[in-house]
Amino acid sequence: MVFERKVLLLLLAAVLGDDNDSSEARAETFKLTIVHTNDVHAHFVESDAYGNACKEGGPCYGGAARRATLINEIRANRQNPVLLLDAGDQSQGTPWYNTYKGAAAANFISVLGYDAFIIGNHEFDRGVENFIEHFIGNISSGNEFPILSANIDAKNEPSLIGKFDKTLTIDIEGLKIGVIGYTTEETPEISDTGNLIFNNVVKTVQEESTRLRSENADILIGVGHYGLSEDKAMASQVDLDVIIGGHSHSLLYSDQLDIDPIDAEKSKGPYPTWEKNVYGNDLPICHAFEYGKYLGIVDLEFHLIDGKYVLQKDLVQGAPRILDQKIEKNKVVLAEIEEWKVAVDRLTEEPIGYAMTFLDGDRTSCRRRECTMGNWAADAVVHHQNRLYSSGSDAAPTACHIAMLGSGGIRASISAGKINYGQMLTVFPFDGFFDSIVVNGSIFRQTVETGVRRYVDSIDSNPGEFLQFSGVKVVYDMEKESFSRVSDLKVRTRNETTGELVYTDLEDEKEYCFVSSDFLAVKGGDGYDLLRNGSTNCLSRQTLKVLWKSFKKRPCNSAHKKTPWHRY
Repeated sequence: MVFERKVLLLLLAAVLGDDNDSSEARAETFKLTIVHTNDVHAHFVESDAYGNACKEGGPCYGGAARRATLINEIRANRQNPVLLLDAGDQSQGTPWYNTYKGAAAANFISVLGYDAFIIGNHEFDRGVENFIEHFIGNISSGNEFPILSANIDAKNEPSLIGKFDKTLTIDIEGLKIGVIGYTTEETPEISDTGNLIFNNVVKTVQEESTRLRSENADILIGVGHYGLSEDKAMASQVDLDVIIGGHSHSLLYSDQLDIDPIDAEKSKGPYPTWEKNVYGNDLPICHAFEYGKYLGIVDLEFHLIDGKYVLQKDLVQGAPRILDQKIEKNKVVLAEIEEWKVAVDRLTEEPIGYAMTFLDGDRTSCRRRECTMGNWAADAVVHHQNRLYSSGSDAAPTACHIAMLGSGGIRASISAGKINYGQMLTVFPFDGFFDSIVVNGSIFRQTVETGVRRYVDSIDSNPGEFLQFSGVKVVYDMEKESFSRVSDLKVRTRNETTGELVYTDLEDEKEYCFVSSDFLAVKGGDGYDLLRNGSTNCLSRQTLKVLWKSFKKRPCNSAHKKTPWHRY
């Protein structure tokens, strides 16, 4: 183990001591530092400002080696206990996951000495057995760490039983600290969870907090892959003292924070964001953005009041710390990264083309509005489908002039310049295929409505069902209720008389062909169950290769026509 584990030393001292005898005087004050990450998404090497491969000469951020340096510094310099927690989604997101399928994530969680890891939805992107084999199966003996999620029921996936826990209890300086893990209930819609059951998060946290309090837990920390909006809504319903969160990739910061200027407008509130818990006590909520670009650090102070430890809001300090080039890389961790990186480089270094302009794939753009990465990708798959149709391929029996792609499949931006396979794999990391699907106009309209069904309520979380289009012009009225927000909808069709491609009003009884990912069109992911009844034809290409070939055929310049596909 590279790092000194201060909490474990304290735990050992507690075990060798008087076992927290109830007659012993309790400390009037307890201080605790929580260091935390979330949504690292396999960013073990440094990346550019947008989470893609670091380019020579450009500013670079994050990476496990920089994270190690700062974690080591905090553990060495704090006079109080330090907990290191991760709120999930370590596995998927860069070519490291395509290469190691979760093994690298498990390794570097161990190496950095995390005290607990919460299961995120993307841990299951290749299925439950993959998570067991490649993530859990690669945790080395002696470097184990607790894997938590209280609301996941594995009774129908027996191979996972006993390999994770609901909660963790740590004895520190005579106090019992309870950690409750939880995972978003929407995971079955957005990942491959087999027969796992995801119980209601709020109810589960209520049950576990009651149990832990009955076992004399002094302080309860909720660590969840749930989303900022969801954490805020849950706060007043649960008995927690601190919430460490993830899933929504939310940046929380205060004005004094040293921040990358491109991130400033992405802030969702101060760090911490404050709510009240079920008893009216102040409850801080801490998130640390995405891709390991920042490291969350919060210093907490509790006072013993009427026999209970109560957090003192005015004494809480902290902020996410940017992991920029001012922070040196830990040499031991860096050396280990270089060993793992060899196989990744073999996969990713092939050049495939260049971009003539910046392609915006940021979630705060693509999950809220039309974005250039969405424009290009949707146009590319339409072009690919029609090329198959023109060649007489059985995979494309019908010409399609429309594409609808879920923004959840777009994971990063690409800067102007040369592009390699690894950068494309970082933007579009998911396995799968593109399909053409034929539905009537009524289903088509409902599909477009599905994309904005949570648009108003989920402004903090930005879920991935928001659609990027080619061949669609749509006007939404966001003041209307869900599933009644489409006020005008036109689609691209071929005029039967002139042969020209024109936009016409959608007709409910007419049939329309469009291209989408099999995740939406076949699996009904992200809430698109209604598409499962459509007539589908697989285009017989892996998702990434369709886009890769588009780059090879023609350089990308998505500064082209800013089409009014989304007008608000």
